[in-house]
Amino acid sequence: NSPPLLVSAEVALSEERVRAFLERQVFPHLDPMWVSLDRLSKAPDGSSKKAYSTKMLDRLSSAIKAFVARAQASDNAALAPHDAGGARG
Repeated sequence: NSPPLLVSAEVALSEERVRAFLERQVFPHLDPMWVSLDRLSKAPDGSSKKAYSTKMLDRLSSAIKAFVARAQASDNAALAPHDAGGARG
């Protein structure tokens, strides 16, 4: 009858790990989009493909890390023992 073991996904998923996953598994699937945009020789923000791709990878990594942190925080709040001030109901 031991208490549940809580493991933090936020700690396990560092921004670097998220970024590496996205770089390996997601961004290669976006190359067909660049084939059609390369004729313009500029990304939507006016930068090069490499600069824009790096910026988007960084933004997406940060967004995913923030989402995991918020989700983990709300899960921890839901699982935290309530104050001993009496029964709720």
